[in-house]
Amino acid sequence: MEKIVTTIITCLRPIADGLCTDSYIPANDVSVNATLGFALLLNGVFNIVDPGLDGSVDYNFYDFGGGTVKVVYYGTTTQVPTGLFPLYRAAATGYLTDSIKYIHVASVTSGGGSIWTDVEAFLNNVKTTINNL
Repeated sequence: MEKIVTTIITCLRPIADGLCTDSYIPANDVSVNATLGFALLLNGVFNIVDPGLDGSVDYNFYDFGGGTVKVVYYGTTTQVPTGLFPLYRAAATGYLTDSIKYIHVASVTSGGGSIWTDVEAFLNNVKTTINNL
């Protein structure tokens, strides 16, 4: 899955950034930006749950209730010491920041609406949660 997501990002980012010279697909295309945004979201999550990006899930998110979400060792509720993943957290936050940017473009291009507002709010919440891990 990670390889597919990386391929999607590699192929769509130049289009969404307006770097394609044929102008066949506009940079603000809703489908391109939405797909790229969600691919970046997945890549951000992969950086937390599979920090080696080797296809082996090492960590997972666990909701302890009351708004407390922590990274745990996969298959357990044992929290991972926060010192183990600051670089992965930073990478994940970067991907989520990019994700929000492209989702916002899709939202504006499509004329907005509650679904886009909800998606942007969700992504911001995920980013905040990851920053607080």
